[in-house]
Amino acid sequence: MRFLRKYNKIILVILLIIVLITFFSLKYILTTHKSVVIKDNSLLATSNELSTNDDKNTVKVDIKGAIKNPGVYELNANDRVEDVILKSGGILDEADISVINLSKKVFDEMVIIIYTKEEVEKMLNGEDVIIDNIITNKEVIFPDIKNDATINNTSSSNKVDENETTVNKSIININTATIDELDSLPGIGNSKAQNIIDYRNINGNFETIEDIMNVNGIGTAIYEQIKTYITV
Repeated sequence: MRFLRKYNKIILVILLIIVLITFFSLKYILTTHKSVVIKDNSLLATSNELSTNDDKNTVKVDIKGAIKNPGVYELNANDRVEDVILKSGGILDEADISVINLSKKVFDEMVIIIYTKEEVEKMLNGEDVIIDNIITNKEVIFPDIKNDATINNTSSSNKVDENETTVNKSIININTATIDELDSLPGIGNSKAQNIIDYRNINGNFETIEDIMNVNGIGTAIYEQIKTYITV
C-alpha cells in the first residue's frame, strides 16, 4: 500500500500516456484507411470514365441495298463510309457507288444505302425506286430516313433544282399541259408524263388536282412533291 501511495502519481501519468498513445494510434489508422478508400474510389471513377470514353469512340451504322452482307455494324468514330462497305463484305456487281461519298466520316445511327446501276438511272430520270419497302425518289422519303452517304451535289440533285426552277416560273394545268411541261414537274419524268396524257385521253379532264393520283405510277409521295405546282 505504501508503494502504491508513493508511486500513485507516476502510475497515473503512465496510464494517461498509454491512453493517449492508443487514441492517436487508432486515429492514424482510421485516417489512413479513409485515404485508401478515397483513392480506390478515384481509381474506380477513372476506370468508368475510360469505359464511357470507349463507348463514345464507337458508333453503329446501318448499311443496306446492293451490299453483300447488309446489316448494322459497329465501327470506330473516325472510320469512313468505305470502311463500312469493306466490313460488310463489299458491294455487289450491280452496285453503283458513283453517288456515294466513300470518304465521308461515319456517325452513330447513320444509314447507308448502296443503289444499283438501274436504281440510279431511274432516279436520274425522275422515277420512283423501291428499296426494302422504302420508296425513294432521288432521296429516301418513306419511312422518315435518308441516305446519309450520298453526295449532295450529284447530277441527280442538280436535275431536281433545274426542274423546280422551271416549275416555279408558272403553274401547270394538268388538263392542257404538253408532255414536256409535265416532264418538268419534280418526280414525274417522261414516262409518267405520258401516263398522265394517256389517262386524260381515256378518262377526260381531271376534276381536281388530287385526281392525278389515279394515274399509273403517281402516288402520294409524288403528289406531295407536285401539288403546289399544278392546277386544273
